[in-house]
Amino acid sequence: MRVLFFSLIAITVISCDGQKRVAQAEYPEFVWDDNGSPVSIENKEESIVEPTARTSQTTNLNQAVDEWIGTPYKWGGTTKSGADCSGFALRIYEDVYNKSLPGRRVEDFLQSVSFVSQTEAQPGDLVFFRMKGRRVDHVGIYLGNNAFAHASTSKGVIINSLSDAYYQKKMFKIGRPN
Repeated sequence: MRVLFFSLIAITVISCDGQKRVAQAEYPEFVWDDNGSPVSIENKEESIVEPTARTSQTTNLNQAVDEWIGTPYKWGGTTKSGADCSGFALRIYEDVYNKSLPGRRVEDFLQSVSFVSQTEAQPGDLVFFRMKGRRVDHVGIYLGNNAFAHASTSKGVIINSLSDAYYQKKMFKIGRPN
């Protein structure tokens, strides 16, 4: 009986621990650093790439993104109950910067930006991607330290790194709204 009891406890601990690791791999946890940029809890040594000044707009951007994390993906959506990549970008710009991005589609946003290099990127710049071919079809918002927030079709609103090989391959350009 004692052996059965300890076996059940060991199985429970192992299975719970395994579930925890899966959740961390799918949704990396992060905190905001002293510069107002996201830092992955799992990999802090890679997180500080470039210094960014902490301004009230950067703080507002970080707070706004925090509120959207986990919002499910919904094609054509612009609310916290569901948003696509351009809907998420539109709402962040309205809420944080009191600005309206032109149009509703990624292609519309491309027409109203000045392109900057990745080393010149500042929090709030738009990051454009070619996810499914040659057409620019995805947008995210640069947060600093190579991190960007976007509405992923599979995971909803999340933060990823431009240093990830997948996003390096898919990134088109970074643009600053005019």
